[in-house]
Amino acid sequence: MHGQYARRLADAPVGGASAVVELMVRRFKYLNPHIPAVMFAEQIEALSSSKR
Repeated sequence: MHGQYARRLADAPVGGASAVVELMVRRFKYLNPHIPAVMFAEQIEALSSSKR
């Protein structure tokens, strides 16, 4: 593990109240020099999607 940071997920207001989920996400670093992507953050599949 290389570090961590807070990620905030927000949704549209429902009934006048907005919903925000804040979670800590771990950041990892590959130690293998043969892998081109050296850092990545974990994805929480059930909460968010990186697709746009």
